[in-house]
Amino acid sequence: MDRFSSSEKISDENRAPKDRLAVTIARVSVSLMFFANGCAFATWASRIPFVQQNLSLTPSILGFALLMMGLGALAAMQVVAKLIAKFGSNRVTSIACVVMAAALVSVAYARNVFELGAALFLFGIVSGGMDVAMNANAVAVERRVGKSVMASFHALWSLGSMAGALVGSAFAVAAYPLTFHFTVVGCMIAVFGLIGHQCLITDQVLEDVENKGENQIKNIFAGQRIPIPMLAVICLLAFVAEGAIADWSALYMARSLDASAGLAAMALTAFSITMAIGRLFGDRVIDALTDVRVLFFGAIVTSIGIFLATAFQHPLIAISGFMLCGLGLSVQVPITFRLAGQSATHDAGDAIARVARAGYLGLLLGPPLLGVIAEGWGLRTSIFALSLCSITTLILAHRLRARKVLAN
Repeated sequence: MDRFSSSEKISDENRAPKDRLAVTIARVSVSLMFFANGCAFATWASRIPFVQQNLSLTPSILGFALLMMGLGALAAMQVVAKLIAKFGSNRVTSIACVVMAAALVSVAYARNVFELGAALFLFGIVSGGMDVAMNANAVAVERRVGKSVMASFHALWSLGSMAGALVGSAFAVAAYPLTFHFTVVGCMIAVFGLIGHQCLITDQVLEDVENKGENQIKNIFAGQRIPIPMLAVICLLAFVAEGAIADWSALYMARSLDASAGLAAMALTAFSITMAIGRLFGDRVIDALTDVRVLFFGAIVTSIGIFLATAFQHPLIAISGFMLCGLGLSVQVPITFRLAGQSATHDAGDAIARVARAGYLGLLLGPPLLGVIAEGWGLRTSIFALSLCSITTLILAHRLRARKVLAN
């Protein structure tokens, strides 16, 4: 049974037009925040080769600079929950978005590795803090909408990332200065932040919705403590796999499968496309199967994908495997954030920050760890090692199901 009877539910059709408009505005606004965050990240990532060449950075020094961005994100997650509790996720999200735009522009003006590291550290702080805050705000919006929509927000992050990469490629081909490129994108992101400041929903809606009985979402942990550490591990494993495939799939295709440069690049493209598609349609699947079942089956799909990518020495089969990986991993992170935000024992911001902190740690440690495995046992073994992530997720999802907390 759902937490609320049908007589207590308020459908979209029964809502006043003014109320429906407010919900729509709130949903569009937080979607813009996800899009802006993904666009900002991809804008920087798309120009890394230019920055490396322009500043004459060796791979190890560039790696140090990139590490600063991850450390900044982790540092932000130590304090962002307190800021959300004090000022609200809507204000933290919108302010972080505007500051992130300025931080992005500052990266373009870095003249040496020290300035670059400092700029990326600041960029990591505001983008990582915004990540937590916008997910907390997305929880509030999801409660107000009354159905699963978290995956669609993460799909907007993916679309923003794709848009940022395409725009970055266009600016690079046109040979525009990096400062002009980042300033144009930064201005657009700042405008999004100003829109969000006016339109993002407040966290008070969580309490209001619960009091009015309007929440139609199935809470699979109703009456029980939501296992935040378990969700954190699942998020960490998902980020390890995502980061590793993003960093190593093309190299694996080229060196282990003798794929051409264009075919090798298709591995990451296929992975990104299926991940975006999975997030676009993931909410419908979650509503039909519940979160834990989607985690369970997603881990199975990912395992099959890794098997196809490594068991057969054919580039096209490997690409199909990476496509399955993108599909299987697509909603794992949104689900962990969504469930963390439903915690009755933690503030949404605090719970999401804990889960996100574990995820970013996985994003930092995963690719280097696979590099060590590749150095000792080869790229094929390192990619196959990702199956340990999906198998562990499978076990954890099974443990959640065994707790008999699924909605009936």
